[in-house]
Amino acid sequence: MSDEQDWIQTYHRIETGQVLGTPDPVIEVYGDGSMGWYEWRLTSDGKIEHDTRDMGYGNPDIALRDALIHVYGPPDVIQELDRAISRARRGDPQPR
Repeated sequence: MSDEQDWIQTYHRIETGQVLGTPDPVIEVYGDGSMGWYEWRLTSDGKIEHDTRDMGYGNPDIALRDALIHVYGPPDVIQELDRAISRARRGDPQPR
């Protein structure tokens, strides 16, 4: 890491493969807490695939929320997916 980036800190790191069953992507929320800015990025095989870079989030948790939505979809989509998985586990393919 260059001297210019020594002050950047990683606040959250989530290996989404543990949830998705794949090795990648990895969500990282990074920034400078003393300056109050945070960003998120997705990495795959060590390469940056997506980086908000200039959004300037004021809270690392909000940046994490947006990264999770980017990867998994909005909450209503996640809830419907969860219901479909539950139905499949019960052997009931029909929505209730």
